[in-house]
Amino acid sequence: MGWIRRKPGGFLSEGVWGGMKVNFKIIFLYEFKKIIKSKLTIAAVILAVLIVIYTSLDIGGNSKGVVESMKEINGRVIDDTLLQEMYSSIDDYGSEWTTDNMKYKELASFEQGVVGHELLSNYSADDIYEMRSGTPHDAYDKGTITKGEMKWWESEENIVKTPFTYFYHGDMFLLASVIGYICLLLLLVSSISLSSVFSGERKNRTDQIILCTKNGKRVIFGAKILSGVTFLISLYIVLMIIAFMVVAITKGLDGWKACVQLSFPYAAYPYTFGEYICIQLIILLFVSVLFAVLAMVCSQLFGKTAAVTGFMMGLFFFSGIITFPDSFRIPQHILSLFPTELTTIFSLYSFRLIGFGTHYLSDYQAAPIIYIAISLLILYIGYRSYQCYQIKGR
Repeated sequence: MGWIRRKPGGFLSEGVWGGMKVNFKIIFLYEFKKIIKSKLTIAAVILAVLIVIYTSLDIGGNSKGVVESMKEINGRVIDDTLLQEMYSSIDDYGSEWTTDNMKYKELASFEQGVVGHELLSNYSADDIYEMRSGTPHDAYDKGTITKGEMKWWESEENIVKTPFTYFYHGDMFLLASVIGYICLLLLLVSSISLSSVFSGERKNRTDQIILCTKNGKRVIFGAKILSGVTFLISLYIVLMIIAFMVVAITKGLDGWKACVQLSFPYAAYPYTFGEYICIQLIILLFVSVLFAVLAMVCSQLFGKTAAVTGFMMGLFFFSGIITFPDSFRIPQHILSLFPTELTTIFSLYSFRLIGFGTHYLSDYQAAPIIYIAISLLILYIGYRSYQCYQIKGR
């Protein structure tokens, strides 16, 4: 009898580690195929695609001819010269539009956003810029932000370059709005498609087989989580590509250089629409991970598909219905950090900050960190629950 040789490397030798990788890959592919082949998933994905196409088409919005007319003054500085030119071509309040003056419609809308329903010709360019520059002070006077936050916003306001340059931005406004809808759709699809990732095992009584597998709990849990996250991120990418293509074909993508103040005059963020949409895309990537992890861990904790769907939809309705007065600063700020709130274009008007001593982060800067931290915490809870269930579940 000869000597028995074994490869160096201890417990996780090349053979063992290689076997775990093979098992992980097989389980990952199996779980991913199971998700995408589900009839509920197929129906949810088709619905999401149709909704994105419909909202991106902006049926009932400006026609292509009107859009081209609005682009005639692209690149012009919004100063007294341009304003006087507009005043001589429109009615006093900017409410009646013809083919001759349609090019000034978005410019008049910008001024109305600052002065309200007043006689437009009463205001000069300096008046308009001065009125909108005091937003941080107004928020501080109302008690919605602290003095430190006001100073931070003043520094941001100083970066905003005035006078503004006009660019037609309806295309970018539409795209930014569609991204907000995509966040809701990701929540919907995750609550439907990923709600049975773990609970389905219990329903079909296949969870007992896992107890007999070589690399049971850890490998299977990781493969299931990764398959769900991969699915939702893939769906997010597909929906974004569809949205970009539809908007580009129907309206173009010329407004990426326009500053966000053209649609939100009192916003203090020094962003162009192109920069803001990039920020939305990054945040939504982390939101996709959070929604996927939350849905799958709830599947493990609740053990029933309907309970997971109900819980996820309940979160959406909770964030959309509940409101807090300005005096409730912390609850109001927490609510504004909900993904379905933060990814909407109207979050540009939020002035709450997350402070660390004398240092502050805007919601857009802090959100990815917060979402990843919450995802990791949820993962830990789910993994501990999965381990305990595998031991005590039967």
